[in-house]
Amino acid sequence: MSDYTTSVLNLDDPRVYRDLRKPVGALQPERLAAFQERYECFDDPFVPKFMYGSHYSSAGVVLHFLVRQEPFTSLAVALHDGRFDCPDRLFGSIEGAWQSCNQSMTDVKELIPELFYDPECLVNRNRLPLGTLQTGVEVGDVALPPGRKGTPTSSSACTAWPSRASTCRRPCTTGWTSSSGAGRRGTRPSRPTTCPTT
Repeated sequence: MSDYTTSVLNLDDPRVYRDLRKPVGALQPERLAAFQERYECFDDPFVPKFMYGSHYSSAGVVLHFLVRQEPFTSLAVALHDGRFDCPDRLFGSIEGAWQSCNQSMTDVKELIPELFYDPECLVNRNRLPLGTLQTGVEVGDVALPPGRKGTPTSSSACTAWPSRASTCRRPCTTGWTSSSGAGRRGTRPSRPTTCPTT
C-alpha cells in the first residue's frame, strides 16, 4: 500500500499500491535525486560513497516495529541504554511510519513481515511506559490508517484492505535491486546504496 490517508480506497487503482520494483528510498523522484546528489558529492578518504545513510532493514528497524512485544521490548530497551527510545521516534502509527520513510532523508525503513500477519505487534498489551509525545498524547497502541474498522488485533494493519483486489493478485515479476539485490542475476548494483557502517 502507498495510501494510508484515504478512508475509502479503490483497490483496483494501482496508484494506491507501493511500487515494489523500487526500494523505499527511490519511491519519490525528488528524494531519490537528493540521495543521488549526496552520493555524487560525498568525499571521505575512509568511508566509501553511499546513497542512504541508514539501512532499509537492521536489528534496530525490527526492534522499532516490534517494541510492544517480548523479547523485542527488552532488546529495544537494552539498545537505548536501559530505557525506551524518545516517544516521538517510536512506531506510533502506520500513516506516520509511511510518511517518514517517504519524506525523511534519514529514514528508509522497509516494513517487516510481522506487520502483515501479526496484529499483536501493534498493541501495547503489556501497558509499557512508552512515554508521551510532544503533542501531549500518550504512546500506546499503534494508530491504524483511516477507514480501518476495529482494533489493531481485529486484522493485520497492512493486509486487510487489499486482500481481494485484482492488483494484489497479479504476480510481482520484477524485484527491486538497488538495496537488497532481489531479482539480481549475478550482477552488482551500479553504486553502493547503504552506508557500510550501518
